[in-house]
Amino acid sequence: MLAEGQEILSTGNFHTPATAVAFDTLALALSQTAAMAAARVARMMAGQLTGLPDALSPRGAARTGLALLSLTAAALVKEIRRLAHPASVDDGSGFDVEDHAPMTPAAVRKAAEIIELLRQIVACELIVSAQALELRAPDRVAPVAAALKDALRAEVAALDDDRSLTEDVEAASRLVASGALGELVRTAAGSGEQS
Repeated sequence: MLAEGQEILSTGNFHTPATAVAFDTLALALSQTAAMAAARVARMMAGQLTGLPDALSPRGAARTGLALLSLTAAALVKEIRRLAHPASVDDGSGFDVEDHAPMTPAAVRKAAEIIELLRQIVACELIVSAQALELRAPDRVAPVAAALKDALRAEVAALDDDRSLTEDVEAASRLVASGALGELVRTAAGSGEQS
């Protein structure tokens, strides 16, 4: 509205298709990231690939071990793929008022949901990686890997026998969300450059 003449002029300044497409692109990229993380979870639990016990159970095949985390990660990937369908391809205009509605709020909301689900997949991967590292028990471990494992172990105990893993995934997910792991990686990378 132009105050001087009390005129209302229609413009395209409100139009946000670039933002919608950007968030849709982010959603697609996160979908790929989720699929790769879930594949790593599954591979780390495959004894024929790693030489470690199947499902990373120290008690052998009579136990479930961490197998349910692979199923959890795979289910989360399916949900992320569903959410990654671009919102910007839908037109929400109606009553011939708007030429085109790029559905930007929906694109932003879906990307946020995907981030939360991806955080849970990363939590599964952290738990599985720490268990695999402890079962492998190498003589030397990269400082960043040791720091990440120690940070996880402060929140999630190693799996000795079958138990519900729900609280473990929730605790690891909160750890990822806190940003503390990113800081650990930056610190370890910085100390590696100095040595």
